[in-house]
Amino acid sequence: MTGALGLIAEFSGSKRFAAIKGFDDFFAGLIFVAFFAILYSISNVLILNIVGFLCLLIGTYGTFKGLFEIVYSFRLSIKNGGKMGAVFSDILIFLTKLGSLVLVVLQVIKALQ
Repeated sequence: MTGALGLIAEFSGSKRFAAIKGFDDFFAGLIFVAFFAILYSISNVLILNIVGFLCLLIGTYGTFKGLFEIVYSFRLSIKNGGKMGAVFSDILIFLTKLGSLVLVVLQVIKALQ
């Protein structure tokens, strides 16, 4: 969990991604969805399932909001004369870090079972 929060802080403070908004919302949403998955797989208590469902709703909202902001920022950076190679480089870095985050979450879930 600490690593995921550090990744969010890195994305929000990175100068390279300063023109592209939405990374922090996207990753915060993914963390909430992962928290829901952990609660759902561990617990059968009704109140924890309700809390998990609220985490799922907040996480889904944050993930989609961040994703829409990222796509819109990419579109604006290309429209405002940004280099296409730099934008694709940013996309590749983003997808690599996203993949690593997903693998870490899957490892945590597997370790908890």
